[in-house]
Amino acid sequence: MLQVEMGKLRRAILDSPALVRPGCHLAPMHKVLHHPMFPLTFLLRNVMILETEAHWQSMPPHQKRAALLSIVTERCGVFSEVHEWLDLHRKLPAIKVVPPDAFHALPHDTGYCTHCGGCCEIASGLADFPAGTEIPPAWKRLFADGLGANHRFCAFLWEANGQGLSICSIHAWRPNPCRTFAVDECRNLMEDVDFCTLLDPSRLIETCRRLCVLLNGR
Repeated sequence: MLQVEMGKLRRAILDSPALVRPGCHLAPMHKVLHHPMFPLTFLLRNVMILETEAHWQSMPPHQKRAALLSIVTERCGVFSEVHEWLDLHRKLPAIKVVPPDAFHALPHDTGYCTHCGGCCEIASGLADFPAGTEIPPAWKRLFADGLGANHRFCAFLWEANGQGLSICSIHAWRPNPCRTFAVDECRNLMEDVDFCTLLDPSRLIETCRRLCVLLNGR
């Protein structure tokens, strides 16, 4: 059901009257939005977080619609930039993730990550990268500053096969704060009630439907 609703959301984004305008090139965006690694599930969770914030709640529908389309186009832009760089250097991440079993059932000495993406749901972070990190300097600044207003997850967070499982597109070159987020931090996150709400498929479906209504202008 969630995949069906996400398909409707993709169509609503691409068909939005606010997006279809002179000079707007939809073909690349169509390709990116249908890419199996584009983080659409995390974009939904981004909106779920925004919906708890006062500034979003106070926006009229037309401003929310414009903000949502800005979020999508900015995500598409950074996804394309990172993908092209990694592809050029033949360093695209392999999709190898641990099945999202219950966190507490997993051994905590190794392989504890369920790829929930919670540790990446930050707008920006401390740009403390290991020596010799070879990614473009602009990406380090992007990690520090974030993508801008209304973005609530890391610019380099991708999704595995559209299944809601996180992939760090720059994992081999990730900054030191990401490297220190380990078992104890993960355990605390998985015990956070607000975070667990973001993992509820029924909530994601409801968010999809609300956004489709918003984008269709009804």
